[in-house]
Amino acid sequence: MADLRAEQILDAIVTNLTGGLSETVYRDRLNPHLVPSVSVAMGPDDPTEEYGASNLAFIDSVLTVYVDCFVKTSAVNITQALNAIRKSVHVQMMESYTQGLGFVINTRPGGAEPPDLDQAGETPAGSLRTVWEIHYRTSLIDASA
Repeated sequence: MADLRAEQILDAIVTNLTGGLSETVYRDRLNPHLVPSVSVAMGPDDPTEEYGASNLAFIDSVLTVYVDCFVKTSAVNITQALNAIRKSVHVQMMESYTQGLGFVINTRPGGAEPPDLDQAGETPAGSLRTVWEIHYRTSLIDASA
């Protein structure tokens, strides 16, 4: 049996980002040791009535995905470095708005949270969370189909 559709989406995003970014891409890594890097994590997964509300064969949902960017450098402004990674993430996420999956309807950027900067150490570090909404369809009976 296939994984839950949300798992399939997260795996596809990791694969897409790994193929297009120079940074190391992790799954569910809260504080990566290797920087610069990107971490993909699952947020809320909620059904919506926007698509197919009257159809009893499938459910449409919105999966929120967090893509966190991490840097540690004294060479450039930390916010600049984070925004450079953010731009690359945006390009990769939107290049294939279906994430290469037939059941994904759309990918929408949901903005970014303010950077979290740590300039206390020898080398300044920071992180930036971007938010993505993935609209997808699943079977009413089987959440993996």
